[in-house]
Amino acid sequence: LRDNDCWGSRKAEGIRIERDKQANAPPSDVTAEVNRCHENELAGIAVVSSRAMLRDNDCWGSRETHGIWIARDKQANAPASDVSAEGNRCHENKQAGIVVVSSKAVLKDNDCWGSRTHSGVIIRCGEGADALPSVVTVERNRCYDNEEAGILVVSSKGVLRDNECWGSRTRHGILIDNHSDTNANAPLSEVTIEVNRCHNNKQGGIGFLASKGVADANVCWANGTDIIYRKDSPNVSVSNHRTTPDDTEKERLAKRRKDKPLSTWLLGKAAADPSIDALADFLTSGGCRDCLGRFWSGAPV
Repeated sequence: LRDNDCWGSRKAEGIRIERDKQANAPPSDVTAEVNRCHENELAGIAVVSSRAMLRDNDCWGSRETHGIWIARDKQANAPASDVSAEGNRCHENKQAGIVVVSSKAVLKDNDCWGSRTHSGVIIRCGEGADALPSVVTVERNRCYDNEEAGILVVSSKGVLRDNECWGSRTRHGILIDNHSDTNANAPLSEVTIEVNRCHNNKQGGIGFLASKGVADANVCWANGTDIIYRKDSPNVSVSNHRTTPDDTEKERLAKRRKDKPLSTWLLGKAAADPSIDALADFLTSGGCRDCLGRFWSGAPV
């Protein structure tokens, strides 16, 4: 599925990838890339008990749910979905940018921003007696300006590495939680969090609630609290934690951005004129994904 425009569905998703449940068929196996799915009632792209590569898709404006929805079918003995999602942009959806439920996923280099009522990325287990954890690798994603957490993990397992989460309006940049208070079958989360950057979030940079995990070499600054918050989480190991970005942080971030020439130019200007340092920091952090097209056509690039 390539280069399609799917919008305005009144009852369903823009693209739905699933198996034939009536025939108890094996999972579908699909590559979906460079599609634009917007203003649908449900998710922009849904993958249900199937395998998929989702690459460079734009999913925005879901009226009721998420940008990308990856889940296991509720039918008995249905397989988990197994998905790689890379370089997708999920923004201004009602709930979350990307959601993984009782499935396996690798999420890399995605941008999730502007979720109106929930988080940028949600990784969680299923519900009821069938509360299987999701198992994920979440790497080099940017989650910003979302209502709740940048990345939320609930009763699941995985590795969160080299992500940047900022601008959460109500919660943490990264939050590890569990469903055990409402679902006795839900497992505790068990997550390794390393080399992430969480800043300018309402509550804190990184938090663990009744979960297990390892937090190593993360940087949290300008949050409600910059220490790693731990509640009912004695089995969390914290090491090499910093609360101030080092001198090379802005330059390192600038090298990874598509707007590198503009960012470098602004950083040079900021050295001579501190009054635009905040603007340079905003651009190099990745917060201005759309600035070049909308506002900066006349700037040197």
